[in-house]
Amino acid sequence: MNEKIFGIAYECPFKIRKDNCPVNLIKLLSFKEKVGWIVLQNNEDIQTIIRQHDCCSKRREQKIYDEGCRLKIGT
Repeated sequence: MNEKIFGIAYECPFKIRKDNCPVNLIKLLSFKEKVGWIVLQNNEDIQTIIRQHDCCSKRREQKIYDEGCRLKIGT
């Protein structure tokens, strides 16, 4: 199993998860309960969550980068 899923379940790197984040389904569980949920998922579902997380992170990082550039240009 890809260990990255446990980090994703623990916390979003942007602190606030998007509404369409599949991990929102378990956000109110304790970390121990999240681990139990993860263990019950099949590998395909885990890989789908990881891919969605990677795409979301790239989009959000790009937005932050773009906003930073616009701020620098406007000053």
